[in-house]
Amino acid sequence: MKRLLIFLTSASVVFIAGSGFAHADTLGQTTTFNVNPSFDAAGARTMSATLRSVVGHAYFYVDDRTWASLTPYEQTVYQSQLDALAGQFDSVIWPKATTFWGLPNTPGVDNDPRITVLLEGLTQGSGGYFDSINGYPKSQAPESNAREMVVVSADSVIPDTAKSFLAHEFQHLISFNQKELIQGVSDDIWLNEARSEYDITVAGYDTPFEGSTLQRRTLSFERSPNDPLTEWLDTSTDYGIASLFVHYLATRFGPTILQSTIHSRDAGTAAIQDWLTANAAGTKFGTTFADWMASVADDTALQSEIPRAQITGTSSLLTWSAALKEWQPEWLSIQVPYALTDDLSLAITGMSGSNPWFASVLADYGTSQRVLSWDVSRSPVLTVPASYDGSTLRGAILALSQGSIVAADGRQLATQQVMVTGTIGDLQVAAVPTPAPTPIQTPVPASSVPVNGDLIRRAGESDVYVVWGPYRRYLGPGILGLYGFQNRPVTTVPDDLFFGYLTTNYIRAVDQQKVYAVWPDGTKHWLDITPAQWDASHRDWNAIFIVNDAEVNAYVTGPAITH
Repeated sequence: MKRLLIFLTSASVVFIAGSGFAHADTLGQTTTFNVNPSFDAAGARTMSATLRSVVGHAYFYVDDRTWASLTPYEQTVYQSQLDALAGQFDSVIWPKATTFWGLPNTPGVDNDPRITVLLEGLTQGSGGYFDSINGYPKSQAPESNAREMVVVSADSVIPDTAKSFLAHEFQHLISFNQKELIQGVSDDIWLNEARSEYDITVAGYDTPFEGSTLQRRTLSFERSPNDPLTEWLDTSTDYGIASLFVHYLATRFGPTILQSTIHSRDAGTAAIQDWLTANAAGTKFGTTFADWMASVADDTALQSEIPRAQITGTSSLLTWSAALKEWQPEWLSIQVPYALTDDLSLAITGMSGSNPWFASVLADYGTSQRVLSWDVSRSPVLTVPASYDGSTLRGAILALSQGSIVAADGRQLATQQVMVTGTIGDLQVAAVPTPAPTPIQTPVPASSVPVNGDLIRRAGESDVYVVWGPYRRYLGPGILGLYGFQNRPVTTVPDDLFFGYLTTNYIRAVDQQKVYAVWPDGTKHWLDITPAQWDASHRDWNAIFIVNDAEVNAYVTGPAITH
């Protein structure tokens, strides 16, 4: 879930343990917490919580505001549910997660073998969060809580969804130790979040499927299947594609492929490629991603989102183009309503530089299906046989994506467009692509085309962005209020206009030269680099948004970026 920020001041009892100091929290003690007002349910900056359950591996604090809102009977029920959650953590989540991923930092920065679970009243839709700054001593990070901890929504205890949120956040705590502290590597957000999604499965909470987190992720993916895998904006669609993809990896190659990523010295897709290179010789991450796309292509719900091209006559040519971001999936359903005698030949053209494109084809032969992997960087043409196992090709679904999008001069590109052509036989008779039915959209009037400073959102989504030049910048909760713009109109724009903007997260105050990268978790990270290093990294000076001091100060300071 959301990886947000909290700050803790502990009223702990301190005792000597061996050669170090340890915090022994006592049942019933009350602790004052500093919290991020953007994510606290009441927008408060401070709150108090009481330690209401202690088990072998964790302290469970409950937001006093939540507790006070309950009747005495409700408090009894809540306490019972809380004790059950604590028992689940000790008997299920901790042993299964630590066996699968490894241990968190223990006894950790506070020399206490127990972690802290804070049940806080959060904004609607937030199940929990984790902030790695708490794992550092205050001497290194003054804003640190100096203890190993995670946060879970206090409102999730009674409906019994808290255990899934807790399993998710606990993986983040383990990953912080195994990846960042031990390996010295900060993993890509999408993979870290995907591991947390899989940890719910490790704990056994995705069985039965009905009503599980995995079912919710599947439905989210089906509603918006074209979300780029590695572009993380902390939306439900981001979790959908990441969760389904890593579950596919675990099913196809075994869970060890996911376990290996937390111990790898590489991050993101490179960490997965490390395992493939060592255990599945010749297998690329790109072709594996395309194979996953083909594997989900015959999903009934997904079919309504896939454009269709109809081939007619005895020999035909189809043309179709796609403009995609890095690791953004796209599909084309090719319908063949007659008996073929010639193979279907597909070709991709328009690739520039060394940008890799990957594809797979799910070929339907009626009684059977075949997945044909296609490494486009090696061969721009793929032949789909007209017959297989005694049956004739009835249709095919082309799954297409591209890898890292970097131009020949090293600049990062937003999208790249290619053309797909298909031929059957020697003749090339143009076939008219027949798109799947889509909702009628009202064209955006010229007067509604965004100008610098306008606020926009993608159709069907609630996230708000401000645009300037070719860039759009995500505005987190509460940011508009810092400018008095909370009631300012937001224009809903179609996908072609929305994705036409490049995403940026760079800001600086109007009277300062420090440039920060703002992350979706509400943290800011100073780019501690020289102008020469900035230019060498091919960052764009025009991508920096000028903001007021209130916005800069609203973000919590995270580790600096030095490269």
